[in-house]
Amino acid sequence: MKYGNIVTLTVRLATSDKFSDYEAPTFTLPNGYRPLIPVRVPCMLHNDPIGHPAFGYTDIGYCTVEKNGTFTIRNFTGSTANYALVSVTYIAN
Repeated sequence: MKYGNIVTLTVRLATSDKFSDYEAPTFTLPNGYRPLIPVRVPCMLHNDPIGHPAFGYTDIGYCTVEKNGTFTIRNFTGSTANYALVSVTYIAN
């Protein structure tokens, strides 16, 4: 959702394998949705949020949104989770 320069993203990202700290899944946000400064937030890592939503997350991940729009999720906990749930609000460039 975008309101003026305030952007709120809620992302559910799934991978075919677990999240890692060295081969993190990445995508790029379009112009108008890129942050004014780099954003760093924790995110929830989960094994099956659709089939078993009541069990909650399994570990905490690390989400970065760079000024160039690169959106990355990393896992430094060694979790086997392959879903990430992220919610972040920031000022867009």
